[in-house]
Amino acid sequence: HSQRPPQFPSANTANGNQQQNHPSQPPKPSAMPSQVPPNSGTSSKQSLPSEQDLKRNILTQWALQPPQFTNLRPMNELLGNIQDTLPPANGLPPHEYFATFKPLSKDALTLQDNAVLKRAVRKMKFFLHPDKLPHDLTKEQKFCCRQLWDVIADAWEVAQK
Repeated sequence: HSQRPPQFPSANTANGNQQQNHPSQPPKPSAMPSQVPPNSGTSSKQSLPSEQDLKRNILTQWALQPPQFTNLRPMNELLGNIQDTLPPANGLPPHEYFATFKPLSKDALTLQDNAVLKRAVRKMKFFLHPDKLPHDLTKEQKFCCRQLWDVIADAWEVAQK
């Protein structure tokens, strides 16, 4: 699967170039072109989406119902499409952890059985739990998981009312 380019401005805008660098990574001069080819699996830090762009992509493309984008999608819809939001989606680098995720059965989710939804929510919360995530995830991958966790928790609260 090839990575989809981010639909919003990437982190290498003028403001994004001033993001902190990891101590093991030397700062890259903005005048020099990147040494990493654009679609290689090892993206440079500058080509990753900012947390703001990542949050906006998750909310508008997965969590919220158009056209107003003010209400969460139904829980079964969120759970049935979450695999489309896990990395390498949204311009994030792939990680073997996300490749282990088995999508939930859309047939089971459409039954509107509360017990099935409850098990699916527990499965997602376990998969996205900060203590269960691999320690070698990037900051952006962890942020993505945190956003997905928050949306699932909020949608579950709404579904229980």
